[in-house]
Amino acid sequence: MLGYYLIITNENFQNIFIKHLEELHQELAGLNKQDYLKLIIKTWFVTSIFHDCAYSISTIEQWLGSYFAIAPLSLPLPLVVNLNKIWVQYEREKVILTRMIANSACIPDEDVAEILKEMVIEASEKKGREPDHGVIGSLILMKALEDLREEQEEVMRREACCAISLHNKPVFEEIKKRGPKTKMFNLREQPFSFLLVFCDNVQEWGRIFKATDLIPQKLPKLDSVIFERPQSKSGPEVIVVKLCYKGTLGLEDQDRIRNNLAIPTSTWHALSELQFRVHLLHAVNNEKQEFDRGAWIDYPILQEN
Repeated sequence: MLGYYLIITNENFQNIFIKHLEELHQELAGLNKQDYLKLIIKTWFVTSIFHDCAYSISTIEQWLGSYFAIAPLSLPLPLVVNLNKIWVQYEREKVILTRMIANSACIPDEDVAEILKEMVIEASEKKGREPDHGVIGSLILMKALEDLREEQEEVMRREACCAISLHNKPVFEEIKKRGPKTKMFNLREQPFSFLLVFCDNVQEWGRIFKATDLIPQKLPKLDSVIFERPQSKSGPEVIVVKLCYKGTLGLEDQDRIRNNLAIPTSTWHALSELQFRVHLLHAVNNEKQEFDRGAWIDYPILQEN
């Protein structure tokens, strides 16, 4: 809903999406702004709804292994999901996804193909590392939507799947390492990906962040989420998401929340004309107060020549 709200209420945002689609998909030439907006909303709907559709596949071995480790049962064989058998079923989808990411990040197709394979196959073979559910989910979704025939539907399929494949830290950080230093992931060139990363990251209310042997630990619960767009006649437009947590949080919880929310800011960049901030507060004596340190998280601004 946050992404939908930002799209329909922000003309700057709409224009960034439209310019991206115009430049990357020439088959859309001739669409008016209203048609572009419908396509953007449809694409965002698919992206946001299905971005974690493969999460269970990437974590099934860990879940089952943890369950049977404490259950009064003995298994003759280890629980293994053979992702190689899944991987080879998506050759055409891998080619399309590889080309989309390579164009977006300005790195060779071969590097992207290697990264995608590393995130799924090699990750599954390394103990303690989950295969990337974004990459797996994007391939599954792309195949599920392969019967879409209209040009706009094909654009929606490709843009949504590309955004889903890039929304996890291991993928976008590995691509960043191999790409040109002047070419950062940013709102202008990867608007669907940027919006998914931003919304997915600020939406962490009470989620489990680490599991012990038996008891999962959770981040503190949110009391409210407030969206602000401070008005400025001369300065840039700034979008602020204010996260207000329940109760008074200790420094350890504050640091954990801030560090979790700041992960994308090492890679993803906003624009000088449209900036993004997260404001962190908690309750002290029943009043909302800023975190004791690091109450503001700013997405860095893309430095353009």
